[in-house]
Amino acid sequence: MPERLHGHCMAVVSPHEILIAGGFSTTTNDYSDKTFVYNTLTKSWKTRGWMAMKHGPKTNAACSAITWGNEHRVLMVGGWNNHGLDSTELFDANKEHWKVISANLSSPALDHNLKSAVVVELNKKPLALGGVKCTGYVSYKMYFVVDDYNCFCFRHHKAMQDCKRVDTVLELQSSSVDNGGLEATWVEQPELKLGSPRSGHSILVLPYTHLRGCSLIP
Repeated sequence: MPERLHGHCMAVVSPHEILIAGGFSTTTNDYSDKTFVYNTLTKSWKTRGWMAMKHGPKTNAACSAITWGNEHRVLMVGGWNNHGLDSTELFDANKEHWKVISANLSSPALDHNLKSAVVVELNKKPLALGGVKCTGYVSYKMYFVVDDYNCFCFRHHKAMQDCKRVDTVLELQSSSVDNGGLEATWVEQPELKLGSPRSGHSILVLPYTHLRGCSLIP
């Protein structure tokens, strides 16, 4: 990998390409907004400045390959950058850039902050399972340090958020295009509620034929 990362997300972009986005870079010692694509045929990585995530640096976001309309895309939701995030973005591999998904021109698709969830597509429906839901506000303070030659400005984040693991399952509904942006909303699906709250988990989608004769263990 071009950088040492942890807390990033990974998804399949095409039969021969894998996407890695976000995370915390131990190379720069900061959150990353970069997107890297690995080609299994050429065995090489690529990244471009315009491939950066629209909502900025983040770690612990969830992403997955999905079908959006008739196109193959990568969906990313939530994350953490000193506080929980409510962002939802869609990566277009052909144009090599992320696009913001929102409920409308002024409201995000996700009505709360979320990190460490899992995103998966079932029956062409994007779902976000579990994670850590954060509520509350984030305060910012500006500090100035002045000496005889320089003036330095620092912005300090203080997250006043209450974060807890959840057992909810959300579905991303609607895919209308309006004013150049995608409109959709994450809607809770109570009938799909998880057995217990969880975060940082993983999921594997198996064909139904693989489950015949299996005992499901909760």
